[in-house]
Amino acid sequence: MQRAISFGVLFDEPVLIMIIVCSLTLHWVLLQLFPIPPLLEVFGTWNEPGRLAALRRASAGVYSEKRFMIEGWNVHALALAIPAGGGVAGVKVLHAGIRPYAETQASLMYGLRLGKSVTAAAGFGLGGGKAVAELGTVWETGQRCRIGMQCSMSASGADHGGVSVTFGSAGPVEFELAAAKAAGHPVSGRAQVLYRPVDRLLIVGGYAAGPLFPYMGVGWTAGWWKMGVVGRWHPYLGISPGIMIGWNGKGRD
Repeated sequence: MQRAISFGVLFDEPVLIMIIVCSLTLHWVLLQLFPIPPLLEVFGTWNEPGRLAALRRASAGVYSEKRFMIEGWNVHALALAIPAGGGVAGVKVLHAGIRPYAETQASLMYGLRLGKSVTAAAGFGLGGGKAVAELGTVWETGQRCRIGMQCSMSASGADHGGVSVTFGSAGPVEFELAAAKAAGHPVSGRAQVLYRPVDRLLIVGGYAAGPLFPYMGVGWTAGWWKMGVVGRWHPYLGISPGIMIGWNGKGRD
């Protein structure tokens, strides 16, 4: 009780809430295990950078999320993929956090297909006041299974590493398990299901740990355009609604 009273004297409630929010913001910005739901293929490169080489169409997407409906706490993202040469060039930009503690991260990547079953991508970016190099690869072990691995490094050493395993069923369902470790943070993970009842509709749902929250989203296609809505839920902070809009160009042979 004495500690609680002493802590209450040092920090009034608004300041304490700001400290908690800033701590959570830093955690989510740096961890990046699940920054953008993969309702659009171009945003799947956030979770599996090695999948960039599998995008055979010029693609673009923008995403915006209101974190827990808290004023000033937003996530904005941009993703681009353009077939170039024998591979695919990509751009990723993420702006996340609560003012005035928001951070922006941006990276350029290039992906190649290494044989029939392996794709890989490498990139270089800036974020958090430092330069970061990123590497990702995906190994398709069969028609219905793939394994993804990714890591990033800065001048100070290893920054982030992760692995994911995706299983496809005989029907239009995919199951994914993933784990990641960011420098200075505990191991986190996620389990998600992607269900495509028809070609133009995608439903995704799952559970992430570190921090702990469930999420669900729906994406649909109209011609070259793709749209999606998503919601995350935290037992104490509430709901985070998000929306994304994307575009796919003509496919490459």
